Amino acid sequence: MDLTRINAGTPYPVEYGQSVAQLYLTDIFKQRLEKAQVAVITDREVSGYYISDFVRQFERIGISPVVIVIDGSQAAKSFDIVRSAFERLTDIEFSHSDILFALGGGGVIDVAAFVAATFQKGIDYIQIPTSLLAMIDSSTTPDAYLNFQSHKNQIGITYSPIHVIIDTDYLRTLPPRYQANGIAQVIQNGLLADPQLLACLDNPGIDMFSLIDNCILIRKNLLAENPQFLAFGQEIAEAIEGHFRFLKYTHGEAMALGMYALYQTDALRLLYIKNGLPLTVTGVTKDTLLKRITKNYENRSAAVPLVRLESEGKPYIDMIPVEEANSVFDKLLSGICQ
Repeated sequence: MDLTRINAGTPYPVEYGQSVAQLYLTDIFKQRLEKAQVAVITDREVSGYYISDFVRQFERIGISPVVIVIDGSQAAKSFDIVRSAFERLTDIEFSHSDILFALGGGGVIDVAAFVAATFQKGIDYIQIPTSLLAMIDSSTTPDAYLNFQSHKNQIGITYSPIHVIIDTDYLRTLPPRYQANGIAQVIQNGLLADPQLLACLDNPGIDMFSLIDNCILIRKNLLAENPQFLAFGQEIAEAIEGHFRFLKYTHGEAMALGMYALYQTDALRLLYIKNGLPLTVTGVTKDTLLKRITKNYENRSAAVPLVRLESEGKPYIDMIPVEEANSVFDKLLSGICQ
């Protein structure tokens, strides 16, 4: 069993290893598990592929994990899901000496982190991301969010895991659409900080660990330089996700559309086509999306910040006067709305 520490800039360790999460977690956390109950929050798809082997490693040392299976989609990140997890943990008298594992993509991790932060005023949780997007993003993000009605990430809390284990073996069963979801995050990192990362996506033999490691390093550097840069495409992406109540477009697809509205090049178009990412949004009018976006700044007097690119690898903040914001976003949406 080999683990490699990633220089993520987080107060908790982020480590990588192949075939680790299904076989060796009990070795890695042996001392912590000696007097602990274990609960696992996961989703239906991940559970179907992996939960038997995941649980078996604990059973070998006399621990019977409680498995809490939830809907891991963005649409399901709600108080109802959190409440159902609270009920299960209360039933087994889960306490501060016990450990919660989050096994899944970004939706599962948001819910598990929110549960860990609020149950009994905070319990320890270990994060095991199973999607490319979560391995790049959720693994280094201390914030957990729930959606409210049709509003993205309206309810948030800051709470870090005690450990993150990234195991790229999980990517073998990731559906193509959700692989593309993660590629959208890679593209964002490439556009913001490292154009060479975009070239790597044309390599069929790409080393996933190197890709994830590079993206995590880029994220750390962007956070140090200006955290606002990570909002590239966010305004339009959140309007798209919210309009469809997180059901039609994945987070990565909406992010891709938001970025493409801001930066349309032939090279980026071809990269989207190759990776199955959308170039246009359908089923909603430009004016409807514009109304959702303008609600975010209709009562403010200060300028509206918008992340743009001078060129690939050179982001900047464009401060748009409020009275001009409508026309700016109207023009941007024209590039992606049919």
